[in-house]
Amino acid sequence: MQAHVDPQGTRVAFWGAERGEPRLWLADTAGSAPPEPIGPEGGRHPVFDPSGRRLAFCLTEGADPIEAMGSRASSGIPARGAVSNIFVLDIASAQLSQLTDGPSQDQRPCWSPDGTVVVYVSDGRLKRVVVDGGIPEEIADSPLAYRPWFSLDGQELFFFSAATAEHRVQRMPAKGGLPVALPNDDRGQTHGPFADPTGDHLLVHSNREGRWWIFEFPLDGGPPRRVHLDGVDSAGHGTRSLTGVLAFDGS
Repeated sequence: MQAHVDPQGTRVAFWGAERGEPRLWLADTAGSAPPEPIGPEGGRHPVFDPSGRRLAFCLTEGADPIEAMGSRASSGIPARGAVSNIFVLDIASAQLSQLTDGPSQDQRPCWSPDGTVVVYVSDGRLKRVVVDGGIPEEIADSPLAYRPWFSLDGQELFFFSAATAEHRVQRMPAKGGLPVALPNDDRGQTHGPFADPTGDHLLVHSNREGRWWIFEFPLDGGPPRRVHLDGVDSAGHGTRSLTGVLAFDGS
């Protein structure tokens, strides 16, 4: 689940398991080799840094097995009461760095475009931490936020709000401020905003047409565009590389 393609479009990171405790995996986008496990068991929500050399992810203590997750498997939300923290993995050296600590549920990390800051969700609110030894701090005005992502210039954050039954994508200043809903997110539920490298739209997945699918939401407020995918019944968590390679979860 939650596939993320690296900036060069050569690898995809994701998390999951056939059985037992989930973990992180790396796959070659050319399909020339089977996926390889990477990092410790219990990892989820991996995202490449802008260089493609590091992964930020959340690590859950005593993660429940994949068989017990049920509907939570599609989002990766830890079990109620489970503790999870944010880590960074250097892919080449396998060195781990822990960014957060404590009894909270820290999850869904994302990188600033310069690779110096990670923003994540902590018990339903957005926090930011400087990667090289920073202290986590809460970002104001972000209740019940999920799946944050930076704009390409690093000045804004996108996320979807679970404050109402209709989940809507919001945008807000990266250092805090008043969130504003995207005007073209006008029906259904919309999740997983990702700033497309073109700079003019977000990739999201939405059930606005009756099933979960990947859409391009123009940032100028134009009408959403459905992404064409052959042989797929439903799709989500779309990410796109600088070279145009699209990775997503599909069924």
